[in-house]
Amino acid sequence: MQRVALAALSALLLFSLAGCEGKDGSWRPSNTQTQAMAPAGTATVSASNTASPPAASAAASIHRERVFEPVVLSEPKTDPDWEPYGIKIEAFKINTFADGKYQGGDLLLVRVEHMEDGPCKGEGCEKPHYQHLRYVRLGKQMIFLPRISRRFAPQGYNPGGKKPQFLGKNPFEKFGFSLAVDADFTIPHYEYPERIIGDAPGKILKLSDEEEGELDATRLVKIMEHPVFGGVYSSRPERSPANAAYSNEPSPGQTPASCYGASCFHTNAFFVFRPDGTLLKYHYETDFAADYSGYTFETKTDCSGTALDHLAVVSPAIVGDTDLVQVGKTQRGQPVFGLRDSNHKLVHEFYSFYKKTDRFNPDGKQDTTRLSLADFQAARPILFWRDPLGRLVRLTNTGFLPTLGCEPIIYLYPEKTQAIRVAVKPRGGVRHSTPKHREAWNVTADPQGRIRDDADGKTYPYLFWEGSLGVLPQQDKGFVVEKSQVAAFFRRTLPQMGLNGVETEDFMVAWLPEFSQAPFYFITFFERDTIDAAAPLEITPRPDTVIRILMDYRPLSSPIPVESLKLAAPPPRRGFTVIEWGGVKR
Repeated sequence: MQRVALAALSALLLFSLAGCEGKDGSWRPSNTQTQAMAPAGTATVSASNTASPPAASAAASIHRERVFEPVVLSEPKTDPDWEPYGIKIEAFKINTFADGKYQGGDLLLVRVEHMEDGPCKGEGCEKPHYQHLRYVRLGKQMIFLPRISRRFAPQGYNPGGKKPQFLGKNPFEKFGFSLAVDADFTIPHYEYPERIIGDAPGKILKLSDEEEGELDATRLVKIMEHPVFGGVYSSRPERSPANAAYSNEPSPGQTPASCYGASCFHTNAFFVFRPDGTLLKYHYETDFAADYSGYTFETKTDCSGTALDHLAVVSPAIVGDTDLVQVGKTQRGQPVFGLRDSNHKLVHEFYSFYKKTDRFNPDGKQDTTRLSLADFQAARPILFWRDPLGRLVRLTNTGFLPTLGCEPIIYLYPEKTQAIRVAVKPRGGVRHSTPKHREAWNVTADPQGRIRDDADGKTYPYLFWEGSLGVLPQQDKGFVVEKSQVAAFFRRTLPQMGLNGVETEDFMVAWLPEFSQAPFYFITFFERDTIDAAAPLEITPRPDTVIRILMDYRPLSSPIPVESLKLAAPPPRRGFTVIEWGGVKR
């Protein structure tokens, strides 16, 4: 579960779009300022020749001309718990305006490269992050165009009328340019529609990110046409991930969280391409799971997986139409399929994975019993469904999937500054960690909770890890909380379980976004014995006080009767104290 902590850069914002959705669900440009463009290095062209160029031709004619030497900005280190970061800015001329208010001006793509300013958490967090801003260079003025920029929050643009600033500075001042803002101007094919709506019910894509890359027809296939961007592309079915079942070891750089641009073309995401070499990446989200409970699209290889896991789309090379037989329907009448042959390799590979996965009883003790192959087959471990985009999607029986420990955070509070060794041993291994968990963390911590890693020499406010915990039992005691009351519930409950104010706020920053969709949630917490069995924690020297909190939850469409969970009183914080909180995803 990657959480980008950019205190000095603030939150990323999506601006109001200059397009609107019609009653038929399609997207179209609105009546806002637009202007004809001339391709870079050519004379002017007419507006009729440049409105919404098709993605394929745009990608084939990308031309960038660097206009300034790179500008490197750095912010001062203000908090000892966070590492300083660097910002590099590069500007490229894309083309020239043919007419209108900016006639003769150049459209510039400004690429901002930055690293996180704090401990990164999750796969891919150590790589540079990129934001794309667009400006007009006209005379000795640089005019920022927020409607067609994916940018940092108000430090770069002050709508209240104050002098515009970019990250508190004008990065173009050294080249003799002043800075201005045009909040209304737009170019439709550089906008950021949050949704793309297709021509069939449920055919809705949601914006994930903006990256860089050109159309590769050998790896992508057009799945629909967009009125502004042209083709919308996704992975060719034969190039979908070849994983037949599940793995506790996803390949580095090959998941949606760690890939970038063209390296994501195999992940079953969706892409539209723009004339300046940028692309918009979309993903498909579905509420199908609420229609067919007990099954999930997610293969549980990563806490930060999307709603429809990229591994859930099955290649025709693995399962073809002749391999399927209809076994039921959703509440909406959509067919659900099973495998015609119960000895299909998918079933055998999943069964092998199931037998090797640790399982636990409600009392925290390990469950060594396993279903026979025949009983496993009879339990329908795998089903299939065709999404509105025509892709075959695998649905996995959640009873056979391991539970992921997501975003466990460990705080260390020794009585004096001292060396400490911390080893966490989840049953399925540590998947991600910051700093790097190499069998253990060897660190130096002080009474204020500052942690210096011996391996990288950096200072952290806590230790972060994620990994597979085996199959944890479903809890039946807990709390039913209305969505609007979840924040208040955590503020009230977590201190009762032993967290202080900072730790409670850290928990809420990490987990509140998970409680934004359903009207109600069932929330519960595991007993300490279960936590210790699923993820043993070894610390040297031995702490005097250890508090471990592990939350479980699930969305509800309406309240359900549950027996309230009696929370155990936490031990008093005495001596060397260790605090850990986290949650699980199923």
